[in-house]
Amino acid sequence: MMEDYLDTFQSMRRQEQNYRSIDYLGGEHFQKDHDSLLLLNIKNRRSKLVDWCYQVTDYFQLNRDLVETAITNFDRFVSSRSDVVLDQQKFQLAAMTSLYTVIKIHAPKKNMMKLKNISVMSKNRYSEKQIADMEQDMIQAAGWYLNPPTSLLFVRCLLCILVSAS
Repeated sequence: MMEDYLDTFQSMRRQEQNYRSIDYLGGEHFQKDHDSLLLLNIKNRRSKLVDWCYQVTDYFQLNRDLVETAITNFDRFVSSRSDVVLDQQKFQLAAMTSLYTVIKIHAPKKNMMKLKNISVMSKNRYSEKQIADMEQDMIQAAGWYLNPPTSLLFVRCLLCILVSAS
């Protein structure tokens, strides 16, 4: 049993290599004073989007773990696209689309999340076509790697290893 958990842990460590990204929130990209204000703005927008994702999953009674997967995918996409980091609307659209995609993949039976729902949740700021186009961009940028090993999965696996060792 413990060997299975250890194998799972090692497998997740190998998979993690496919999900690496640049730390777009790191200070080394923002050297000047006005850059630090921009960084603070980006961090605040990201924080609000994470809160929004939790509100959506809670409202639809979905597993909150979906948010970590969605934000991991979102961060990977944004780190590869400076135009998205700097454009508030693209930034928001990418976060919403990431959550939509993760729900579609990981909660298909509970998937009441349709393109139209996301469009309505954005107060029709984004059309269904814009969301579908962003989803395609994100999937292609991720090379179809959409199921990252999350920190929660690592912790659960480590807990299983500890329990089986005792």
